[in-house]
Amino acid sequence: WLSFFMFTAFTDRDGKMQLEALAQSGFDPLSRTCRFMLTEEAHHMFVGENGVRRVIKKTCEMMKKAGISDPYDISKIRELGVIDLPTIQKKINLHYSLSLDLFGSEISTNAANTHRSNIANLWNPLNNISPSS
Repeated sequence: WLSFFMFTAFTDRDGKMQLEALAQSGFDPLSRTCRFMLTEEAHHMFVGENGVRRVIKKTCEMMKKAGISDPYDISKIRELGVIDLPTIQKKINLHYSLSLDLFGSEISTNAANTHRSNIANLWNPLNNISPSS
């Protein structure tokens, strides 16, 4: 479950960005479909963020209850039936870096080609509008 939560918390952000770009498409059926799918992506990110939050919270609660203050006392923490913090951190590091790779480089021929053909528009996540508007 931890990998699932990490995937939906981090990787679905790339899906959201790509759907936002495609929602600006000049091809109306694609644009309308992507707008609908954006609500699903928001739900995925919600599930992932809350899942990660619950796993971390439960681990911390159980550590506190058992009087464990060293997060690297992995065997004692795992005996409590929870995931230890170093393992959670490793999963965060993995999924975060893999998700960053999905955004591609700053100079992208694919992005340029889809923008030029008006299939997808460039999307500005800071203000949720297309920079070419």
